[in-house]
Amino acid sequence: MVIGALVASRTPAAIAATGPTGIVGRTYKDIVQDMVDAYASCVVRDATGGGWSFDCPNATTPDNSVLAAPRGIIAGESGFGVQVDPNLRAWNQQWLTFSQTGTGAFGDAIWGTFVATPTGMLQLVMDDIGRGDARWDKAETFLRDNFANLPGNSATSIKSTYYGLFASTEAMLLHDPQGVLQPIQFLRSATPGVPPLDWYAAEVSSGAPTDGVARFLVSQQNSAGVGGAFWFNTREPDPNLSPFDTALALLMLHTSPCVANLSGRGTPSGLNSARVDLTWSALTGANFYTVLRGSTIGGPYNVLGTSTRNAYSDHAGLANGHSYVYVIQPDNTEGLLCQSNEAKVIVPNR
Repeated sequence: MVIGALVASRTPAAIAATGPTGIVGRTYKDIVQDMVDAYASCVVRDATGGGWSFDCPNATTPDNSVLAAPRGIIAGESGFGVQVDPNLRAWNQQWLTFSQTGTGAFGDAIWGTFVATPTGMLQLVMDDIGRGDARWDKAETFLRDNFANLPGNSATSIKSTYYGLFASTEAMLLHDPQGVLQPIQFLRSATPGVPPLDWYAAEVSSGAPTDGVARFLVSQQNSAGVGGAFWFNTREPDPNLSPFDTALALLMLHTSPCVANLSGRGTPSGLNSARVDLTWSALTGANFYTVLRGSTIGGPYNVLGTSTRNAYSDHAGLANGHSYVYVIQPDNTEGLLCQSNEAKVIVPNR
């Protein structure tokens, strides 16, 4: 949380004005670098690979419960450009392969399956691994197949613990196979007969098989009255987590405005090559836009290029009679802002 707060300031060169020796007078980036180094030092290096230890630096048993570790490293790398021990990812890969069960879940005896699994997926995100990797695909199938489980405990339902639900939210939004951000809207399952599910916006009242994160959290909010409207989930694996549930719920319910009107027009080849012309409304704070293209809704996408205007023409290998799916990612010198709607564009035959 401290790493996140420092990185969110967007001032890596800022100097800490208060604090103990070793903190005061140092830059925010140097402080974050030290914290990331501390996380790296807490990895248990043994025959099972590099799982984090819950009681670092004293314990010697690795687990998948340390949600803050990959989150802090992702923030430090992407926001401040801190360096990470190159051996960390190799250890992490070995551990994730070892700790995944036959069901696709990641195992952890301390916090339960539905904390360990999304945390394991967040560790994969840290390593730029996502859909197409067997570990991710099996874990995503496990989450989708069990997303409707009624709240019971962190070993039986993702909706029993905001700690695990927050980890899954981060994993879906930060999903970046091969380092290309591709947020996931629909949870997929390899199990026959299980349809994709909008993990965030699904609502039973609109015909979905279960409520997504947004409607579930709204239904869980305590009614306004004495103490106000807040969240306090009594099913957390550790009761000490419950006081943090209001903050976690608000973070999960917060959505930043983004480009929502990306559209395109296809022009078939003739005297010139086929092309797609994209347009969208400019987003306040964006200095440029990264344009990505895929062949199916939901990706995967490949980066085509960037534009400093709210328009882009794609001429790269298009064919008459084919459809293409585009998204744009508004960006600035301080980092990626968000991802737009998907625009499916058909290049006519003639």
